[in-house]
Amino acid sequence: MKNVSVKLIYDESKTFAKRIKKIARKDPINFRRIQKTIDRLRLNPDKYDKALQGDSRCRFEKYIGRDLLRLVYTWCENCRKFNCVKINKCEGCGSKSANTLRLFDIYYKQDAGKLGY
Repeated sequence: MKNVSVKLIYDESKTFAKRIKKIARKDPINFRRIQKTIDRLRLNPDKYDKALQGDSRCRFEKYIGRDLLRLVYTWCENCRKFNCVKINKCEGCGSKSANTLRLFDIYYKQDAGKLGY
């Protein structure tokens, strides 16, 4: 029997949606990189590069390009498993299925200090 992986549905926060529109307009090459990375994460969300700490614990970071962009996300199954629902404060958490990839933020690496990551 083959191991069939399920592609997760993804949901964007307001911050992510605002920043991704700006990147799509100003930086189309990296926008395509972001789309490819999100597609890979939808198949394997546990392939993160860094687990965040502090106020952002239970969230994960994926690097896009070597020194360029960072994507902050979690997936609902993991969030519920480790009781991170109160920490992540997702809108409509109870209505989301366990197969949801939640995209919180995307930012350029040089802006990490300003954003508190």
